[in-house]
Amino acid sequence: MKEEKRITNKGQIIKDKLFIYSIIALPVIVWATLYIGGNITMVLTAFQEYDPITKTYSFVGFINFKEFFIDLFNEPLLEKSAINSFIVYGVELFLMMPINILVSYCIYKRIYGAGFFKVVLFLPSIISGIIWVLLFKYLLENGVPALFPEIKTSLLTNDDTAFPIMLGYKLWLGFAGSMILYTGAMSKVPVSLVEYGKIDGLNFMQELWHLTIPCIFPTITIFLVTGVAGIFSDQMALYSFYGQGAPTNAYTFGYYFFRAVFGNAAKPAEFPYASAAGLSFTLVVAPLTLLVKYLLEKYGPSVEF
Repeated sequence: MKEEKRITNKGQIIKDKLFIYSIIALPVIVWATLYIGGNITMVLTAFQEYDPITKTYSFVGFINFKEFFIDLFNEPLLEKSAINSFIVYGVELFLMMPINILVSYCIYKRIYGAGFFKVVLFLPSIISGIIWVLLFKYLLENGVPALFPEIKTSLLTNDDTAFPIMLGYKLWLGFAGSMILYTGAMSKVPVSLVEYGKIDGLNFMQELWHLTIPCIFPTITIFLVTGVAGIFSDQMALYSFYGQGAPTNAYTFGYYFFRAVFGNAAKPAEFPYASAAGLSFTLVVAPLTLLVKYLLEKYGPSVEF
């Protein structure tokens, strides 16, 4: 009987392991194919050139990298994309991050109306992004002219207003994610520290500056570090709004290269150039991200609780 039980248990263990392996296998295969395989293909393509006659790729060395760095300082559209990308990061860092932290802090402290604002700010993350795009476009193209008849051109297609509008849309839509992470981090601040701060005479804003921000600084670090990578990849939902036809003044790095490799205007001849640009960005972003992380951890506030 004992021997039978051992065999049964052993058979059940094997079945359990096979079940677990089968569950894990599919995502691992997808990850290996799309992520590892895709990145290996990108690296190889960066050193190749497409022949439209034979429709094949051939090795050309560093020509694509040379063309990219020449264009980076001479191609007006690429220069504009670079400027806009750094503006987005600057606005997120110096304007929106303080606002996000302050709003999250007010919700965390449960000021009057905090529950209402929490729902309103979180709402965009519940509804599909493409629905918000359609609603936003309808509002700008139909609602704004109805309220302000003096506006004769579309704010979305006007070169002077397209970029600010898209930047505002991106920041508004990103409020929900920031709020969740910040309020989650704030909720972990020990009650004893908060009570000690009150005894010590800290007011509302002093508690935020001297107690809350140092305690949630690891979360702030995450936003600062990931934001560096976003400089070279964020396209601000431009493709969702415009497809291939965004105003040139609204271009970012992310949209510029996404447009080159995706959609009807994408051409196989553009893939090596885009791959070389992506690899160049990686070589810049990787050490820069690690440097920013190191500096923030070394010189930022360190709190143990």
